[in-house]
Amino acid sequence: MSVESQFTSAIFTFESVLAVFKTGILSLSVAYFFFSLIVVRQVNMMTETVITEAGPILRALSILHAGVALGATVLFIGFLFG
Repeated sequence: MSVESQFTSAIFTFESVLAVFKTGILSLSVAYFFFSLIVVRQVNMMTETVITEAGPILRALSILHAGVALGATVLFIGFLFG
């Protein structure tokens, strides 16, 4: 067995591929949570600028969205690394 094949087989083991997959899923989940925080900020700025009857409802929905994104991130941490 050549050195190249030993090196390649050592890199692409099931555990290493699984670790990369877990890290990728968690990274995307954290990025989505940060995106939801940006949405909350934008909705708050919008509701301060444009005053409508739907402002409080939109603000509540954006906060709920951020909470669901945080919950999904915590859930992924529990499932992937628990």
